[in-house]
Amino acid sequence: MASTVTLQPSFAEAMRFEPESRRKLAGRILANVRADELTEAAQFDELHRRREAVQTGRMPLIAGKDALRQVREATLGHA
Repeated sequence: MASTVTLQPSFAEAMRFEPESRRKLAGRILANVRADELTEAAQFDELHRRREAVQTGRMPLIAGKDALRQVREATLGHA
């Protein structure tokens, strides 16, 4: 069972760290947030690229049942 972590106790505990440790923790948190933002931005860029490819006819749409069949054949060797 996962425990719920709340901000206030975590912040209060972090404030007991030495200043250098707090700086390192802040840097790690900020790097994580930036990585999340970059990932999200890249996902949106890919979504827009694919939507344009479909709209211009460069990428055909595949029916769901056909896509599932192709995935099964690629992963299991059969449909």
